[in-house]
Amino acid sequence: PGSTCDKLGGQDGSTLPPGIMKTDAMDMFISLMCRRINLEYEKDVEHLGLNSYRFIPPANAMGAHDDPDLKARNPANSCYCLKDQGFSCFKSGVLNMEPCKRSAAIPKGAPIALSFPHFYQADPSFLAAVSGLSPNKEKHQFYVDIAPDFGFPLAIRPRFQLNVIIKRDTDIEMMSNFAEELILPFLWAQDGFSEPSDEMAEAIKFGLSAPSKLSMLGGACLLVVGGAMVLAALGWVLWYRRS
Repeated sequence: PGSTCDKLGGQDGSTLPPGIMKTDAMDMFISLMCRRINLEYEKDVEHLGLNSYRFIPPANAMGAHDDPDLKARNPANSCYCLKDQGFSCFKSGVLNMEPCKRSAAIPKGAPIALSFPHFYQADPSFLAAVSGLSPNKEKHQFYVDIAPDFGFPLAIRPRFQLNVIIKRDTDIEMMSNFAEELILPFLWAQDGFSEPSDEMAEAIKFGLSAPSKLSMLGGACLLVVGGAMVLAALGWVLWYRRS
């Protein structure tokens, strides 16, 4: 309580402000993670003829606060490490979810850890401890593509992996040879959508073109009204002279 990790903040991805710029940093709240995560501009991406800005988590988004690698280290994550309360603090790329999953029935929390799929951007030791995983940026990266003028997400792909935390137990023969603490993946999933619907794309295109179209239409209407008034005035003058 009282730490920066407990402060209210972050957006949910559907309430982004209009006028997004490439230099902006997005702060998004992810309920599955029980925390906020920062996103930074990566590149421009086109969807159905609409340009968007792709925002992704930086390489150290889930970095440990004490990682010896300065590129992976993230001091802002220090308040998620609750070692003083008896919870393990993992290396970069894996977040201990036990503190977030505490309840009266499970006071120490469910033994679950969160990461990106296939331990993408995680410490190499997690990948080395298991077999069959192959992290891939295109398949496993979390991203949000934003239409900058309106702030609408044209594509959003939250991708996460759930891992079970297994501790070595010398009383159980099968588990006696385990590592002291093993992070074992059991599920990864993605949510959201990778392309906007045709209806959404057309609505955004209309919204982008509407100001210029309306100004042209307004100008044309004024010309027609002005011309009609001139003709009416000339007609009245001619009628008045004849009478």
